[in-house]
Amino acid sequence: ITSNCKVTASFTAKPVMSGTLTLSPTSCTISTGKSGCNINLSWNTINPEGTSAVTSNYPSFGSTVATGNSGNASVYIPYSSRDFYLYNNAKLLAQGFATSNCSSTDRWNGSICTLNTNTLSISKTGTGSGTVTSSPSGINCGSTCSKSYNYGTSVTLYPSPNTSSSFGGWS
Repeated sequence: ITSNCKVTASFTAKPVMSGTLTLSPTSCTISTGKSGCNINLSWNTINPEGTSAVTSNYPSFGSTVATGNSGNASVYIPYSSRDFYLYNNAKLLAQGFATSNCSSTDRWNGSICTLNTNTLSISKTGTGSGTVTSSPSGINCGSTCSKSYNYGTSVTLYPSPNTSSSFGGWS
């Protein structure tokens, strides 16, 4: 430098990277005989520094669900729940959580949703004798018997007294 001089340095802030991750709905109902259900997932990365990745804890932590800076996908939610994470350039931008359950008429058996069952028990009293049968089939008893039926099954019972007895009613 041969004389006095003044230099001005100008800096511009980089745009801030951010993202959204939306699950719709956040809960789903698993059908009978199934182990999970599907929901919609959408994501968007604002001012990305690279290609975004949506990851999940299912089937194992860090599993890639989708890549790209925006998109939509139908995603599987196993029984109970599943977590989702939106990353860009190794930075967590957003996360979401979805749950799933069996319907109110089903129960989880450890691997799928199955229909609840209820037990219909028959006992006979009195001094006479006979049998009780059912429709749908399953009950055919002389003294005491029971049968499990799926939730909501309509069962009709048929009393058949022996020739020396009469049917006195239900209680």
